[in-house]
Amino acid sequence: MEKIVLPPRFPETICGVYGEEGQKWLEQLGLLLQVCEHRWALEIQYETPYTLSYNYVTPVVLPGGAPAVLKLGVPGKENRTEIEALSMFAGEGMVRLLDADPVQGIMLLEKVMPGVTLDAVGQEEDQTRAVVKVMGRLHSTFSGSTLFPTVADWFEGLGRMREHFHGGTGPLPEKLV
Repeated sequence: MEKIVLPPRFPETICGVYGEEGQKWLEQLGLLLQVCEHRWALEIQYETPYTLSYNYVTPVVLPGGAPAVLKLGVPGKENRTEIEALSMFAGEGMVRLLDADPVQGIMLLEKVMPGVTLDAVGQEEDQTRAVVKVMGRLHSTFSGSTLFPTVADWFEGLGRMREHFHGGTGPLPEKLV
């Protein structure tokens, strides 16, 4: 196995958000990546992970040469919710989930192109148009799942975070929050 390259501040963010559980997950990341390599016969691009806040996301090559993306996160409700949502929408208006292991917090995703962030779209008005266009494609019957957080849940979480960090955002960038 090649040496794992972690994005800048990634370990601090994981430990800041998840504490001891995050530290244990970081220590097991190499083993988890090996499990993924064997399970899906992947070629992991260890030297080029994407820079994200609290998931390890890296390009991979599937058997036959097709590009994909491997996403690993500390297992929990957020991973399970994301996996359920991606399964429910089946690639319509969002990335397609190829396979997943919710217990270990692992997702194998299609690689979408061109792969730019919303920040790169341009002005706020252009960003809003892009979001509305995608939202228009997200027509699906709600599964009735209790995994999906409500808007109130999100705001309660933000409030707890602000309280915990005395009005700050801790390891998360202020702009993101």
